[in-house]
Amino acid sequence: MESIIAWILVTVFLVLTFLPLVRSDFWTFRILEYPRLQKLVIGILLLGCVLVFEKGLGASFWWLAAILVLCCIYQVVKIFPYTIMARKEMKLLKAGVRSQEVVIFTANVLQDN
Repeated sequence: MESIIAWILVTVFLVLTFLPLVRSDFWTFRILEYPRLQKLVIGILLLGCVLVFEKGLGASFWWLAAILVLCCIYQVVKIFPYTIMARKEMKLLKAGVRSQEVVIFTANVLQDN
């Protein structure tokens, strides 16, 4: 019984992790791009549950653990650029000449509205 529940949860997690890779602008695919940190925490919790119930899972333990580890690695790779540990893309300017500054104003607006 634990094996069936574990497979269902891991399969749902796998789908939720990789569904945003579908090249579609439909909201059901795009909405799953944003809760990456939450999905990482869920993946770690699922991996912990799989480790706790290792004996009841039998041979499928290694498959479940491998799938969860790969999903968590994917989430970490996607999250890392937004952490303070990632390399800065822009350098800060300490002081500059006000007359030589360029001001840029942008807006991200969906054109179909």
